[in-house]
Amino acid sequence: MNVSVKIDTSGLARGIFAASKYSTRTMPQLVNTAAYWVAINAKQSMPFVQPGVIDAQLAVIESPEIGKRGKPLKRRKVFSAGISPLQDRKDVAMAVLIVSARANPASRYNLLTNQLYALGKNPFKGVSRAAGAAAMRALVDKMIKSRHRSPKFLLTGWIPAIRIMARFAVQKFMRGGASPSDGARQYYGADLGTAQVAGEGWACAAAIENDVGMEGKNAANFNSALMKYGAGPLQSAVDQEGERQLAYAMRKYEEELAKVTNGHWG
Repeated sequence: MNVSVKIDTSGLARGIFAASKYSTRTMPQLVNTAAYWVAINAKQSMPFVQPGVIDAQLAVIESPEIGKRGKPLKRRKVFSAGISPLQDRKDVAMAVLIVSARANPASRYNLLTNQLYALGKNPFKGVSRAAGAAAMRALVDKMIKSRHRSPKFLLTGWIPAIRIMARFAVQKFMRGGASPSDGARQYYGADLGTAQVAGEGWACAAAIENDVGMEGKNAANFNSALMKYGAGPLQSAVDQEGERQLAYAMRKYEEELAKVTNGHWG
């Protein structure tokens, strides 16, 4: 799988250049501060699934529609208010269907996830019905808890970049600075993300990375999801920061123009 997106940073570059004409910050400080806010806003605006939605999805049951002669015609999805994976009727909770699919090496679920969540065997295999039911309940409960912990997985890839850039961002009540030695690549969980700080020199550039899906069994799926759900928020964050920098430059320009005009008319 080869998935990629293009982020347009030209507006941000123009905004930073315009702001540099009026700001007391050095160019590396401007660049690092901008990168810091882009990472924050990209993280804050990335969508994620609410726990209630996860519960609702796993509580969906597939119920067969029975024809006149008692034969199933097709399966339809019916919402169930609660998760009841082990029912005496033929309705089966989505959570149970997922666990069953994980126990089948050839299932579409395991093929799509590259066997990352595959189980060694079906919980009912080789045990009593009661023991199988208990094992199934335990697996469903574990899966639900895991789903509740993971909805923000994609956006956590921005946290390492935020932590790194926070040391070099310059705010009104926060001072920072970058030297060439500080500009070396630093890792805070290299599997999730990182950042490269801009330092003094002939080329002033900073880099922020969300590296979710760069390695591991299910890397391709994770990275594809990051591109799908993260590209839009990242582009918006870049544009927002560029507009903010340009607005600062325009405000300072108007202030200087007002001084000149007022002095002339006075």
